[in-house]
Amino acid sequence: MDSPNQKEFTFDEIKAALLDNAAPFPAQMVYFFSDISAKDLRSLKEVWPQIWLDRRRGLLEDMETMSEADTLLFFDNVALMALDDEDPVARSTAIHLLWQSEEEKLAPRLLTLMVEDPNPIVRAAAATGLGIFVYLGELEEISAETFNQVETGLIEVHRGSDEILVRRRALEALGYASHPDVPVFIQQAYESNDEDWLQTALFAMGRSCDQGALCPDGAAECLSTPTWSFAMKPSARQANLNSVQPARPSLICWKKAPMTTISTSPQSGRSPRSAARACET
Repeated sequence: MDSPNQKEFTFDEIKAALLDNAAPFPAQMVYFFSDISAKDLRSLKEVWPQIWLDRRRGLLEDMETMSEADTLLFFDNVALMALDDEDPVARSTAIHLLWQSEEEKLAPRLLTLMVEDPNPIVRAAAATGLGIFVYLGELEEISAETFNQVETGLIEVHRGSDEILVRRRALEALGYASHPDVPVFIQQAYESNDEDWLQTALFAMGRSCDQGALCPDGAAECLSTPTWSFAMKPSARQANLNSVQPARPSLICWKKAPMTTISTSPQSGRSPRSAARACET
């Protein structure tokens, strides 16, 4: 990837800098990993376990920050490699780094991580990463088989006995879905009297383009209700993902009030994929 901040480096130079724990890794070298060649990726994979743990974490975090600032940078191949890192922080950061990826083949890998990874931060990150595939599935831009696997997997995790963080992230990912059970899950989270679950319910509502899913009774009266107020400030990746949704409300704060019935597509007379397609009109 050409950049005014990038100069040409050989892999040997990159390797020497990666293994030199006495000096910081030069920032301009991070560009080397964007659109990395297959040969250099194989070489990186061989040396990756030898790199100091904090450096591996820092590199992935730097790539994540840079890709949010410049979406032309492409670190997906390094991120895919790092999904096998022995460190859970590195694995979860690698998942975050794949936030732009719409590659359908990534979905099964994330499903496996969501269910089988031994660390909950990785399982939670994987659930979050599957949200884009719910969205693409609603738009019929991935196969029905993959979409069904993703949707079913997220529902099973949300209903299951995993840690609360993982189950919350699964519900947030399901916010795009027109599945008839999702409004029930959101309502249960909203009425849970638990601040974390309420945040998740509001986040999931904000991902839906079905107006019936966005309007708890009395929501507009929340401005003077500090107990249940939240500043919803999405990260750059979430802002990008939600930028196609003009129906998303301005969630500065919401009053915890009884919800109106959340309508799903069949109940509102829409076609099965209309909640997602409405975002594009």
